[in-house]
Amino acid sequence: MSKAGQRNFTGISAQADVALLHLLQACKNSDFQQIVVEGEKWEDFTLIFDDHKEHFEVKWHSKPASYSLIRRVIEKELMKSYGENDLLKIVVKKVNKNFKLSYDYINKYSWLLWSFDEKDQNQSDVIKKFLHKNWRKEAIRFLERTEVIELESDEYLSERISEYFAIEDPFYLDPDDQESIVAQSFREILRAGAKGGSIPRQEFLNTLDYFKDHIAGKSESFSPGDSIRDQIKNIIPLLKSEDRLKMLDDDKYLSPISKKRRLIFYITDKLQKSPFKVRAFEFFIEKILLKRDYVGLTMHLLEEKWKQQTVDDRYLLDFVTTRYKKLLYNFNYHDALKIIEEIAENDSLGRYDEDILNFLKSKVLEPLTKEKEGR
Repeated sequence: MSKAGQRNFTGISAQADVALLHLLQACKNSDFQQIVVEGEKWEDFTLIFDDHKEHFEVKWHSKPASYSLIRRVIEKELMKSYGENDLLKIVVKKVNKNFKLSYDYINKYSWLLWSFDEKDQNQSDVIKKFLHKNWRKEAIRFLERTEVIELESDEYLSERISEYFAIEDPFYLDPDDQESIVAQSFREILRAGAKGGSIPRQEFLNTLDYFKDHIAGKSESFSPGDSIRDQIKNIIPLLKSEDRLKMLDDDKYLSPISKKRRLIFYITDKLQKSPFKVRAFEFFIEKILLKRDYVGLTMHLLEEKWKQQTVDDRYLLDFVTTRYKKLLYNFNYHDALKIIEEIAENDSLGRYDEDILNFLKSKVLEPLTKEKEGR
Protein backbone atom coordinates (compact mmCIF):
# COMPACT_ATOMS: atom_id res chain seq x y z
CA MET A 1 0.00 0.00 0.00
CA SER A 2 2.82 2.43 0.76
CA LYS A 3 5.90 2.95 -1.34
CA ALA A 4 7.53 0.23 0.70
CA GLY A 5 4.83 -2.20 -0.34
CA GLN A 6 2.71 -2.03 2.80
CA ARG A 7 -0.51 -3.95 2.24
CA ASN A 8 -2.36 -3.18 5.48
CA PHE A 9 -3.46 0.20 6.82
CA THR A 10 -1.76 0.20 10.22
CA GLY A 11 1.52 -1.32 9.11
CA ILE A 12 1.19 -3.88 11.93
CA SER A 13 -1.03 -6.66 10.63
CA ALA A 14 -4.41 -7.35 9.04
CA GLN A 15 -5.64 -8.36 12.50
CA ALA A 16 -4.75 -4.89 13.82
CA ASP A 17 -6.58 -3.38 10.83
CA VAL A 18 -9.69 -5.37 11.78
CA ALA A 19 -9.45 -4.00 15.31
CA LEU A 20 -8.98 -0.45 14.03
CA LEU A 21 -12.00 -0.68 11.72
CA HIS A 22 -14.27 -1.85 14.55
CA LEU A 23 -12.76 0.64 17.00
CA LEU A 24 -13.59 3.50 14.62
CA GLN A 25 -17.20 2.34 14.51
CA ALA A 26 -17.52 1.53 18.21
CA CYS A 27 -16.16 4.91 19.32
CA LYS A 28 -19.11 6.62 17.66
CA ASN A 29 -21.31 5.04 20.36
CA SER A 30 -21.35 6.78 23.73
CA ASP A 31 -21.93 3.45 25.49
CA PHE A 32 -18.60 2.06 24.26
CA GLN A 33 -16.04 1.79 27.08
CA GLN A 34 -12.83 0.20 25.84
CA ILE A 35 -11.15 -2.49 23.78
CA VAL A 36 -9.35 -5.30 25.58
CA VAL A 37 -6.57 -7.08 23.70
CA GLU A 38 -5.65 -10.68 24.47
CA GLY A 39 -2.38 -10.84 22.54
CA GLU A 40 0.13 -8.76 20.61
CA LYS A 41 -0.95 -10.33 17.31
CA TRP A 42 -4.47 -8.87 17.66
CA GLU A 43 -6.09 -12.22 16.83
CA ASP A 44 -8.34 -11.94 19.90
CA PHE A 45 -9.86 -8.74 21.24
CA THR A 46 -13.07 -7.64 22.94
CA LEU A 47 -15.12 -4.46 22.57
CA ILE A 48 -16.78 -3.62 25.89
CA PHE A 49 -20.01 -1.61 25.93
CA ASP A 50 -22.20 -0.60 28.87
CA ASP A 51 -24.61 -3.50 28.46
CA HIS A 52 -22.71 -6.14 26.48
CA LYS A 53 -19.39 -7.36 25.11
CA GLU A 54 -18.42 -8.22 21.55
CA HIS A 55 -15.69 -10.87 21.42
CA PHE A 56 -13.64 -10.97 18.21
CA GLU A 57 -11.60 -13.83 16.79
CA VAL A 58 -9.63 -12.91 13.65
CA LYS A 59 -8.64 -15.90 11.52
CA TRP A 60 -6.82 -14.26 8.61
CA HIS A 61 -5.97 -17.38 6.60
CA SER A 62 -5.60 -17.75 2.85
CA LYS A 63 -7.91 -20.80 2.80
CA PRO A 64 -11.66 -20.23 3.36
CA ALA A 65 -12.80 -20.79 6.94
CA SER A 66 -14.21 -24.30 7.28
CA TYR A 67 -16.76 -26.02 9.52
CA SER A 68 -13.91 -27.34 11.68
CA LEU A 69 -12.20 -23.94 12.08
CA ILE A 70 -15.43 -22.21 13.13
CA ARG A 71 -16.22 -25.12 15.46
CA ARG A 72 -12.82 -24.86 17.17
CA VAL A 73 -13.32 -21.14 17.75
CA ILE A 74 -16.79 -21.69 19.21
CA GLU A 75 -15.63 -24.57 21.41
CA LYS A 76 -13.01 -22.25 22.90
CA GLU A 77 -15.64 -19.57 23.52
CA LEU A 78 -17.95 -22.09 25.20
CA MET A 79 -15.37 -22.34 27.95
CA LYS A 80 -15.77 -18.62 28.72
CA SER A 81 -18.50 -16.84 30.61
CA TYR A 82 -20.87 -15.05 28.23
CA GLY A 83 -23.50 -12.55 29.39
CA GLU A 84 -27.05 -12.66 28.01
CA ASN A 85 -26.35 -9.99 25.36
CA ASP A 86 -22.71 -10.85 24.59
CA LEU A 87 -21.75 -11.70 21.00
CA LEU A 88 -18.98 -13.54 19.18
CA LYS A 89 -17.71 -12.14 15.88
CA ILE A 90 -15.38 -14.28 13.78
CA VAL A 91 -13.58 -12.27 11.09
CA VAL A 92 -12.14 -14.14 8.10
CA LYS A 93 -11.07 -13.45 4.54
CA LYS A 94 -13.46 -15.99 3.09
CA VAL A 95 -15.72 -18.69 4.44
CA ASN A 96 -16.30 -22.13 2.94
CA LYS A 97 -19.30 -21.98 0.55
CA ASN A 98 -21.00 -25.00 2.08
CA PHE A 99 -20.60 -23.63 5.59
CA LYS A 100 -21.94 -20.26 4.45
CA LEU A 101 -25.07 -21.90 3.04
CA SER A 102 -25.64 -23.80 6.28
CA TYR A 103 -24.86 -20.75 8.42
CA ASP A 104 -27.24 -18.51 6.44
CA TYR A 105 -29.96 -21.16 6.72
CA ILE A 106 -29.48 -21.40 10.49
CA ASN A 107 -29.69 -17.61 10.77
CA LYS A 108 -32.90 -17.56 8.77
CA TYR A 109 -34.52 -20.42 10.69
CA SER A 110 -32.89 -19.97 14.08
CA TRP A 111 -35.76 -21.77 15.83
CA LEU A 112 -34.11 -24.98 14.57
CA LEU A 113 -31.32 -24.41 17.08
CA TRP A 114 -33.68 -24.98 19.98
CA SER A 115 -35.96 -27.67 18.58
CA PHE A 116 -33.62 -30.53 17.75
CA ASP A 117 -32.35 -33.59 19.52
CA GLU A 118 -29.03 -35.15 18.57
CA LYS A 119 -30.67 -38.60 18.36
CA ASP A 120 -33.67 -37.45 16.31
CA GLN A 121 -33.51 -39.01 12.82
CA ASN A 122 -36.12 -36.62 11.39
CA GLN A 123 -34.31 -33.38 12.08
CA SER A 124 -33.20 -30.79 9.52
CA ASP A 125 -30.58 -31.83 6.95
CA VAL A 126 -28.59 -28.74 7.91
CA ILE A 127 -28.50 -29.76 11.56
CA LYS A 128 -27.51 -33.29 10.48
CA LYS A 129 -24.62 -31.84 8.49
CA PHE A 130 -23.30 -29.99 11.55
CA LEU A 131 -23.62 -33.12 13.70
CA HIS A 132 -21.92 -35.20 11.03
CA LYS A 133 -18.99 -32.79 11.19
CA ASN A 134 -18.64 -33.36 14.94
CA TRP A 135 -20.43 -30.24 16.15
CA ARG A 136 -21.88 -30.63 19.64
CA LYS A 137 -25.42 -29.39 20.30
CA GLU A 138 -24.04 -26.56 22.46
CA ALA A 139 -21.74 -25.40 19.66
CA ILE A 140 -24.54 -25.44 17.09
CA ARG A 141 -26.76 -23.36 19.37
CA PHE A 142 -23.92 -20.91 19.98
CA LEU A 143 -24.27 -19.90 16.30
CA GLU A 144 -27.26 -17.80 17.39
CA ARG A 145 -24.92 -15.30 19.04
CA THR A 146 -22.16 -15.68 16.44
CA GLU A 147 -21.55 -13.47 13.41
CA VAL A 148 -19.11 -14.62 10.73
CA ILE A 149 -17.73 -11.60 8.85
CA GLU A 150 -15.93 -11.90 5.51
CA LEU A 151 -13.48 -9.08 4.66
CA GLU A 152 -11.88 -10.67 1.59
CA SER A 153 -8.29 -9.34 1.64
CA ASP A 154 -5.78 -6.92 3.17
CA GLU A 155 -6.54 -4.46 0.39
CA TYR A 156 -10.30 -4.68 0.88
CA LEU A 157 -9.90 -4.13 4.63
CA SER A 158 -7.68 -1.09 4.08
CA GLU A 159 -10.24 0.28 1.62
CA ARG A 160 -12.98 0.00 4.25
CA ILE A 161 -10.92 2.02 6.74
CA SER A 162 -10.20 4.71 4.15
CA GLU A 163 -13.87 4.69 3.16
CA TYR A 164 -14.76 5.38 6.79
CA PHE A 165 -12.75 8.60 6.75
CA ALA A 166 -14.15 9.60 3.37
CA ILE A 167 -17.67 9.33 4.81
CA GLU A 168 -17.06 10.86 8.21
CA ASP A 169 -14.96 13.97 7.56
CA PRO A 170 -14.14 13.65 4.60
CA PHE A 171 -10.44 12.88 4.26
CA TYR A 172 -9.19 11.73 0.89
CA LEU A 173 -6.69 9.14 2.07
CA ASP A 174 -4.31 7.76 -0.50
CA PRO A 175 -1.99 4.81 0.17
CA ASP A 176 1.04 7.10 -0.02
CA ASP A 177 -0.32 9.14 2.92
CA GLN A 178 -0.47 6.22 5.26
CA GLU A 179 3.17 5.39 5.92
CA SER A 180 3.98 8.73 7.61
CA ILE A 181 0.58 9.63 9.09
CA VAL A 182 -0.41 6.30 10.56
CA ALA A 183 3.07 5.82 12.01
CA GLN A 184 2.45 8.84 14.25
CA SER A 185 -1.00 7.87 15.47
CA PHE A 186 -2.82 4.57 15.13
CA ARG A 187 0.25 2.37 14.91
CA GLU A 188 1.59 3.56 18.24
CA ILE A 189 -1.66 3.29 20.16
CA LEU A 190 -2.45 -0.14 18.76
CA ARG A 191 0.98 -1.44 19.70
CA ALA A 192 0.68 0.13 23.16
CA GLY A 193 -2.77 -1.40 23.55
CA ALA A 194 -1.49 -4.84 22.69
CA LYS A 195 1.24 -4.54 25.32
CA GLY A 196 -0.99 -2.95 27.96
CA GLY A 197 -4.05 -5.08 27.31
CA SER A 198 -6.62 -2.33 26.68
CA ILE A 199 -7.37 1.03 25.06
CA PRO A 200 -10.07 3.19 26.73
CA ARG A 201 -12.53 5.02 24.47
CA GLN A 202 -11.29 8.52 25.35
CA GLU A 203 -7.66 7.60 24.74
CA PHE A 204 -8.56 6.34 21.27
CA LEU A 205 -10.66 9.45 20.55
CA ASN A 206 -7.66 11.62 21.46
CA THR A 207 -5.58 9.67 18.94
CA LEU A 208 -8.32 10.03 16.34
CA ASP A 209 -8.35 13.82 16.86
CA TYR A 210 -4.58 13.92 16.51
CA PHE A 211 -4.81 11.95 13.29
CA LYS A 212 -7.39 14.36 11.86
CA ASP A 213 -5.41 17.45 12.87
CA HIS A 214 -2.26 16.01 11.36
CA ILE A 215 -3.78 14.99 8.06
CA ALA A 216 -5.63 18.30 7.76
CA GLY A 217 -2.23 19.96 7.59
CA LYS A 218 -1.41 17.97 4.46
CA SER A 219 -3.11 20.14 1.84
CA GLU A 220 -2.80 17.50 -0.86
CA SER A 221 -4.76 14.98 1.21
CA PHE A 222 -7.29 17.36 2.73
CA SER A 223 -8.00 19.41 -0.43
CA PRO A 224 -6.82 17.35 -3.36
CA GLY A 225 -8.03 19.66 -6.12
CA ASP A 226 -4.56 20.54 -7.39
CA SER A 227 -3.40 16.95 -7.59
CA ILE A 228 -6.54 16.01 -9.48
CA ARG A 229 -5.93 18.75 -12.04
CA ASP A 230 -2.43 17.42 -12.51
CA GLN A 231 -3.57 13.83 -12.94
CA ILE A 232 -6.66 14.20 -15.11
CA LYS A 233 -7.01 17.16 -17.45
CA ASN A 234 -10.22 19.22 -17.21
CA ILE A 235 -11.99 16.92 -14.77
CA ILE A 236 -13.04 19.76 -12.44
CA PRO A 237 -15.13 21.57 -15.10
CA LEU A 238 -16.97 18.32 -15.75
CA LEU A 239 -18.38 18.48 -12.21
CA LYS A 240 -19.97 21.89 -12.81
CA SER A 241 -23.25 20.77 -14.37
CA GLU A 242 -25.30 17.67 -15.20
CA ASP A 243 -24.71 18.17 -18.93
CA ARG A 244 -20.94 18.35 -18.50
CA LEU A 245 -21.01 15.44 -16.10
CA LYS A 246 -22.18 13.18 -18.94
CA MET A 247 -18.78 13.68 -20.58
CA LEU A 248 -17.17 11.97 -17.58
CA ASP A 249 -18.80 8.72 -18.67
CA ASP A 250 -15.88 7.88 -20.91
CA ASP A 251 -13.15 5.31 -20.41
CA LYS A 252 -10.44 7.94 -20.85
CA TYR A 253 -11.66 9.44 -17.55
CA LEU A 254 -13.17 6.45 -15.75
CA SER A 255 -10.16 4.18 -16.20
CA PRO A 256 -7.65 6.44 -14.40
CA ILE A 257 -10.27 7.46 -11.80
CA SER A 258 -10.93 3.82 -10.89
CA LYS A 259 -7.25 3.38 -9.99
CA LYS A 260 -7.06 6.43 -7.71
CA ARG A 261 -8.79 6.20 -4.36
CA ARG A 262 -8.27 9.91 -3.74
CA LEU A 263 -10.11 10.81 -6.94
CA ILE A 264 -13.01 8.49 -6.17
CA PHE A 265 -13.57 9.99 -2.72
CA TYR A 266 -13.14 13.54 -3.99
CA ILE A 267 -15.65 13.16 -6.83
CA THR A 268 -18.13 11.38 -4.54
CA ASP A 269 -17.93 14.26 -2.08
CA LYS A 270 -18.50 16.79 -4.87
CA LEU A 271 -21.50 14.86 -6.19
CA GLN A 272 -22.95 14.58 -2.71
CA LYS A 273 -22.78 18.35 -2.20
CA SER A 274 -24.08 19.14 -5.69
CA PRO A 275 -27.77 19.56 -6.65
CA PHE A 276 -27.36 16.91 -9.38
CA LYS A 277 -29.97 14.19 -9.71
CA VAL A 278 -28.67 10.65 -9.19
CA ARG A 279 -29.73 9.61 -12.69
CA ALA A 280 -27.08 12.03 -14.00
CA PHE A 281 -24.27 10.04 -12.37
CA GLU A 282 -25.62 6.51 -12.12
CA PHE A 283 -22.73 5.53 -14.37
CA PHE A 284 -20.27 6.67 -11.68
CA ILE A 285 -22.07 4.60 -9.03
CA GLU A 286 -22.21 1.47 -11.19
CA LYS A 287 -18.84 1.67 -12.94
CA ILE A 288 -16.70 3.06 -10.12
CA LEU A 289 -18.21 2.91 -6.61
CA LEU A 290 -19.90 -0.48 -6.76
CA LYS A 291 -17.22 -1.99 -8.94
CA ARG A 292 -14.72 -1.06 -6.20
CA ASP A 293 -17.20 -2.36 -3.61
CA TYR A 294 -17.72 1.02 -1.95
CA VAL A 295 -21.22 0.05 -0.83
CA GLY A 296 -21.06 2.05 2.40
CA LEU A 297 -19.88 5.17 0.61
CA THR A 298 -22.62 4.74 -2.01
CA MET A 299 -25.26 4.36 0.71
CA HIS A 300 -24.03 7.56 2.33
CA LEU A 301 -24.17 9.38 -1.02
CA LEU A 302 -27.70 8.13 -1.78
CA GLU A 303 -28.88 8.97 1.73
CA GLU A 304 -27.84 12.59 1.19
CA LYS A 305 -29.51 12.61 -2.23
CA TRP A 306 -32.68 11.25 -0.64
CA LYS A 307 -32.68 14.22 1.74
CA GLN A 308 -32.25 16.51 -1.30
CA GLN A 309 -35.08 14.64 -3.08
CA THR A 310 -32.80 14.10 -6.08
CA VAL A 311 -32.88 10.30 -6.22
CA ASP A 312 -35.64 8.14 -7.68
CA ASP A 313 -37.33 6.10 -4.95
CA ARG A 314 -37.34 2.98 -7.13
CA TYR A 315 -33.56 3.22 -7.67
CA LEU A 316 -32.97 3.69 -3.95
CA LEU A 317 -35.30 0.88 -2.97
CA ASP A 318 -33.62 -1.52 -5.40
CA PHE A 319 -30.18 -0.52 -4.11
CA VAL A 320 -31.09 -1.17 -0.47
CA THR A 321 -32.97 -4.43 -0.99
CA THR A 322 -30.33 -6.01 -3.24
CA ARG A 323 -27.36 -4.97 -1.11
CA TYR A 324 -28.80 -5.27 2.38
CA LYS A 325 -26.24 -7.83 3.57
CA LYS A 326 -23.35 -5.70 2.36
CA LEU A 327 -24.84 -2.76 4.22
CA LEU A 328 -25.13 -4.92 7.33
CA TYR A 329 -21.36 -5.49 7.31
CA ASN A 330 -20.69 -1.84 6.52
CA PHE A 331 -22.50 -0.71 9.67
CA ASN A 332 -25.19 1.46 8.03
CA TYR A 333 -28.15 -0.89 7.60
CA HIS A 334 -30.14 1.12 10.18
CA ASP A 335 -30.00 4.13 7.85
CA ALA A 336 -31.14 1.91 4.98
CA LEU A 337 -34.15 0.60 6.93
CA LYS A 338 -35.10 4.16 7.88
CA ILE A 339 -35.11 5.13 4.20
CA ILE A 340 -37.29 2.14 3.32
CA GLU A 341 -39.73 3.24 6.00
CA GLU A 342 -39.82 6.75 4.52
CA ILE A 343 -40.34 5.38 1.00
CA ALA A 344 -43.29 3.35 2.26
CA GLU A 345 -44.79 6.36 4.05
CA ASN A 346 -44.52 8.48 0.88
CA ASP A 347 -45.95 5.76 -1.37
CA SER A 348 -49.63 6.75 -1.21
CA LEU A 349 -50.47 4.60 -4.25
CA GLY A 350 -48.89 1.49 -2.77
CA ARG A 351 -46.62 0.92 -5.79
CA TYR A 352 -43.85 -0.58 -3.67
CA ASP A 353 -45.91 -2.36 -1.01
CA GLU A 354 -45.23 -5.85 -2.35
CA ASP A 355 -41.48 -5.26 -2.80
CA ILE A 356 -41.07 -3.75 0.66
CA LEU A 357 -43.14 -6.43 2.39
CA ASN A 358 -41.24 -9.23 0.65
CA PHE A 359 -37.93 -7.66 1.63
CA LEU A 360 -38.91 -7.13 5.26
CA LYS A 361 -40.37 -10.62 5.50
CA SER A 362 -37.41 -12.48 4.02
CA LYS A 363 -34.49 -10.37 5.28
CA VAL A 364 -35.66 -8.82 8.55
CA LEU A 365 -38.90 -10.11 10.09
CA GLU A 366 -38.92 -13.81 9.26
CA PRO A 367 -35.67 -14.71 11.07
CA LEU A 368 -36.82 -12.85 14.19
CA THR A 369 -40.27 -14.45 14.08
CA LYS A 370 -38.86 -17.95 13.66
CA GLU A 371 -36.51 -17.38 16.57
CA LYS A 372 -39.33 -16.31 18.89
CA GLU A 373 -41.51 -19.22 17.83
CA GLY A 374 -38.69 -21.64 18.57
CA ARG A 375 -38.31 -20.31 22.07
